[in-house]
Amino acid sequence: MIRLLSRADIHSATLGGDEDYPIASRMRLAGHLVAIGKTMPSPFEFPARRTAKLAAHRAQMQAVLAATHAWRRGKARDQSHTSDAGSADAMSAQSFIQMTTQIAPHPPIDVRLHADTLHRGSRIRARIRWTDPVLHQRLSRSITVNDVEKAEEFFRLMRSHNGSAVDPLVSFSSYVHWIGDRFLRGVDPTSTASGYRAGLRLRVLPALGHLCVREITTGIVDRAIDNWEGTYSRSTLKNTIAALTRVLDEAVRDDLITHNPVRDRAGRRYRTNLELPHTKLIPGPDDVVRIAEACTEIHQSYADHVMLSAFLAARSSEVGGLLVGDVDWASKVVTIERQCFPGAGGLSIKPPKGRRARRVPIIELLEPMLRRLTTRRSRNLPLLRGPRGGVITTASLRDATDWDELVASLGLRGLRRHDLRHAGATWFANAGVPIHVVSDILGHASVETTRAYLHTDDTALQNAAARMNEHLREAAMSS
Repeated sequence: MIRLLSRADIHSATLGGDEDYPIASRMRLAGHLVAIGKTMPSPFEFPARRTAKLAAHRAQMQAVLAATHAWRRGKARDQSHTSDAGSADAMSAQSFIQMTTQIAPHPPIDVRLHADTLHRGSRIRARIRWTDPVLHQRLSRSITVNDVEKAEEFFRLMRSHNGSAVDPLVSFSSYVHWIGDRFLRGVDPTSTASGYRAGLRLRVLPALGHLCVREITTGIVDRAIDNWEGTYSRSTLKNTIAALTRVLDEAVRDDLITHNPVRDRAGRRYRTNLELPHTKLIPGPDDVVRIAEACTEIHQSYADHVMLSAFLAARSSEVGGLLVGDVDWASKVVTIERQCFPGAGGLSIKPPKGRRARRVPIIELLEPMLRRLTTRRSRNLPLLRGPRGGVITTASLRDATDWDELVASLGLRGLRRHDLRHAGATWFANAGVPIHVVSDILGHASVETTRAYLHTDDTALQNAAARMNEHLREAAMSS
């Protein structure tokens, strides 16, 4: 049974007994409650329409009362921590105001708007009114500003968005809630999407969620990224910025803003000191064998994973996707046509990153291990699994082997698991394999991408020195 709002309800919900809460905020919330009370259906309306109005009235009242109780709980909790009571009270009040302003009315599409102003001392109340075409109720939206120019700006803003379903004054957090997963269109839901959601939830919303979408400028974005740079890794920062960019792209499409401020941000250094970047460490084949031998002491599967990653120049997820039948002993090649990894909703199996299968030659160092993994085994079985039968990921390999300490003890400090793929590509190139063939082995669509994988290792430098010495000797003899 839903009853009409009483004066006691309004007094309680607007924190009438809390003198610490600003009177202006209590008055604004009281206005929300009165507007909700006006939406109560008449007993003479049709039953279906009356039921719909009652449901809407119940939902609005629950939102307001939940916000009120949340503020009171926050205030009580903050008072118990006197050391940071001031900042906590401000945070609670800010969260309360955000929750209550989310129910502020917004004009439906293509209704006639009436604007008026009212001087209140040194300030001006700017108000837009309209008649709801469904409820036939007179509703309004108002703000208090310091001058006439700000009032006119508010009127222009409301009129310009009269044909939109989006509130032009919506906060960033409310807008994110409103669009849902729309900003993830075209993103792989099994892997990339989870990183974007985490970046948005854990970093973007705490930093920018309280701001109006229209208030987010390039300078604000730059300062937020500056704060993130000193705390998070480059990959985490990349996912966070990508999520923010995609959300504001949706705001551009909804005509909330004219351009995306993230796309105008300053170039990032991703380096907090003036040290010169070190050359990427590329292990030799003997180094990888030593790493595999050290991993054998923990479990043989980890050693096999290291060898396959390096000598097939494969990603960790591609090693997890290999089947016994992918090893062709007649042609002595391994076909990589899928990747397998734990993703959102369970184990994910999908095509490789390049969306096409590729064939990698089997070199002699891999033959004994591949013979052991394929002999008398069904073609449909996974080629390699971990000690407990699960997929070996780069994270599980790191944790199980104490990777950083292991490679440092072998004189390869800073070597990453993905560097094994770079090493395999570099070995093929140093052996004189044409770059377009190396590109096919790696599964790259562009040779330029392959160039970024090739690094100058000690073997290449020693070969260069030998050729230079031979050239100098020939030049000396000819003179």
